[in-house]
Amino acid sequence: MASDTRPVIANLDFADIKKDIVRHFQGRSEFSDYNFEGSSLNLLIDVLAYNTHYNSLAANFLVNEMFLDSALLRKNVVSIAQSLNYTPRSARSAKATVTLSIPKLSGSNFYTVPAGSLFTAEGGGQSFEFYSIEPYTIQFDNTDPVGTTKTIEVDIYQGTETTQRFIVPNTVADFQRFELFNKNIDTTSLVVTVNGLKYLAVSEETQGINTTTGTSNIYFVEESRNLTYFLKFGNGVIGKAPEPGDEIIATYLVTDGPDANGVQVFSPSITGRSDITITSTVQSRGGSEIETINEIKDNAPNYFQTQYRAVTANDYKAILRRNFSDIQSVNAYGGEEVGKPGKVFFSIKPKNRDKLSDQEKLAISRDILSKFNLVTITPEIVDPDILRVIVKTVIQYDPSKITTTPEVLVAKIQALYNVLNTTYIGDFLQSLQVSKISNEIINLDDSIVSANTRTNLRIDVNATNQVLDRSSFSFGNRLHESIYAGEGSLGEVCESTEFNRLGRNIFSKFRDDGLGNMQLVDITNDGATIVNPEAGTINYETGEVAISDFDPEDGNIGFIAIPESFDVNAIGNTLLQISVGDSTARAIDMNDIESLNSFNVSRAK
Repeated sequence: MASDTRPVIANLDFADIKKDIVRHFQGRSEFSDYNFEGSSLNLLIDVLAYNTHYNSLAANFLVNEMFLDSALLRKNVVSIAQSLNYTPRSARSAKATVTLSIPKLSGSNFYTVPAGSLFTAEGGGQSFEFYSIEPYTIQFDNTDPVGTTKTIEVDIYQGTETTQRFIVPNTVADFQRFELFNKNIDTTSLVVTVNGLKYLAVSEETQGINTTTGTSNIYFVEESRNLTYFLKFGNGVIGKAPEPGDEIIATYLVTDGPDANGVQVFSPSITGRSDITITSTVQSRGGSEIETINEIKDNAPNYFQTQYRAVTANDYKAILRRNFSDIQSVNAYGGEEVGKPGKVFFSIKPKNRDKLSDQEKLAISRDILSKFNLVTITPEIVDPDILRVIVKTVIQYDPSKITTTPEVLVAKIQALYNVLNTTYIGDFLQSLQVSKISNEIINLDDSIVSANTRTNLRIDVNATNQVLDRSSFSFGNRLHESIYAGEGSLGEVCESTEFNRLGRNIFSKFRDDGLGNMQLVDITNDGATIVNPEAGTINYETGEVAISDFDPEDGNIGFIAIPESFDVNAIGNTLLQISVGDSTARAIDMNDIESLNSFNVSRAK
């Protein structure tokens, strides 16, 4: 066979593969005048092309599923994560704290609120059951008369208490597994006994301990392909192996996840005690769904790098994402950056709020950080400063490829803003790159040819009793220089939303003068009237703004600025959030040159 007639093997599509095969045969003298389209050989070539096409697809899928970054199927993502000693987070039960008032009974100075005590609740039109998962004991003094009340705080968790019983079969394999058939199990609520003896769960952090022997009463938890979980026991070398006929009892909570968040009114139903009442409640928080595929991809390698101890700022972020589910974005920085060496600071934005409650901060410090923190480092949780990013996108679409309408493309982009804002975690909302957003937009539809995206920044401040909650703040990014260079241009870099000043029936706003001052102006029919040309200052290099003269009515005021770069960085305790309501999108026909020129993206608003 001549070397110049060898088949081309670079193409993967069916039509291209077929053309390559035909071209190969046409290069041979015996087929030079052969009519492939009208011959029986055409059917054989179809079979060869289909076979090659299917094999190439199968190989492509197989290779993609072998790597964490490119895998699409959850079962494969979980399997690869296991090689990094990472078990994806299960669903989490919402947790509430109730303060119980308990009267003293005759004959005893002690009373124990038993584990598994039921508390019923209503919230969002649904009924929920909460349970205590450990006993709580209260002690009375000998001199206290019967009926004396004392209070105790009890943590309760939402879910349906479920028990499964297994009998070990006569044929025992190494690392025997038993499946918990329910979905949405909170694995942290698992209580496992073998023949009445409680076994301990082995986590990623404890798998390397050298005290584990062949007689250790331990078990492992693994996620199954059905989104349920396996209990896995030892093999007699690592952990005690179950014996034929052993009885295994597993008790756990099947949770409603985030649906039970925000519940605050509970009714106790404690066996044998109708006199126990609730005096105060910390509303339920922390309920969540199972860890998503995107979260696993982001968390698994970072958590593996921590080696289950917190030393660097990135270690803290990985540990928090793994162990605290209600996180939309988290940032961490060393105390040396703010003149406080020996400390590490981190700010957390929950998924549906701007900051954590004091109880959540305490729980994170007590239940998570204390397990990983080094003695020489003091962690401190600070409230985040939310820097909202206004995204404005102009796309070009190919009218020959569009299958819907331009309005549908715009709706898809608006929906994407919300997805990016609520679904993605990790570095995406800590330093926002326009190229990433543009790439996501282009991938929305085959008809989108290009996406030009610009960003503005927004900081919201609140006025209460004619006082701003913060009179100075920083955008944390350099602001656009070319506008204010020279003589300056009013309001071209930073201006506020309109607001009312005390005792006036017209709107006012702030704007920069292009020379480092913030002006206070009234909005009139004739335009803007300057009330105070130096009502504040703005530093275009650092993005810092300070307001010194103001008499606002109560309400929210937004300050909007144009950064020098399309990309946005967050430093310190600043976290980014896409301002979905302010963000816009416009779709333009790629052949409409006039419109494209008029909407060409620049740094102007």
